[in-house]
Amino acid sequence: MPPKVYTDMSDVYYDLFLDLGLGLKNGSNLLYDQDTESMLQYKEKYIKGSIDGSPIYVGRNEVAFEPMKNYGLMITLFGYGLDKATKSEDGDLIGGYVANFLDDNEDRTKQRVVVRSKTYGDIASQFYFNVYLGYIELLFKIFEGIDTQVDLSKFDIIEVG
Repeated sequence: MPPKVYTDMSDVYYDLFLDLGLGLKNGSNLLYDQDTESMLQYKEKYIKGSIDGSPIYVGRNEVAFEPMKNYGLMITLFGYGLDKATKSEDGDLIGGYVANFLDDNEDRTKQRVVVRSKTYGDIASQFYFNVYLGYIELLFKIFEGIDTQVDLSKFDIIEVG
């Protein structure tokens, strides 16, 4: 099966919402887990997002759902996804999560994210200049199936200055 090609980051975020079972509280655009009804937080602030890419305005006790611009938020979201995957109603989706780590390519210009699993061994993303994409790719693999292929190359750019 050919990879799903993404050309708009709002589509990536929308699919992440679906995979992780996230929703937005009516009227507030605050993220919550649809399975537990709990509000998501990052650094004691509520996470505010948009499913359709429309602009969001954050208050003092809120942070924007922009994991591609906030590494800490990306790591938190990834950890949340790993935790949720190991406690899924369908059983442990990643077969005994052991660890996750970053790995460099040969000339150390790109990185990938690797999750080590007891059942599947190493589950790795592609190599990216922008390692945030590796975390996103692995969340898709974990929730949609280990063999899931996505093309996030449109977003893999080197930011200058």
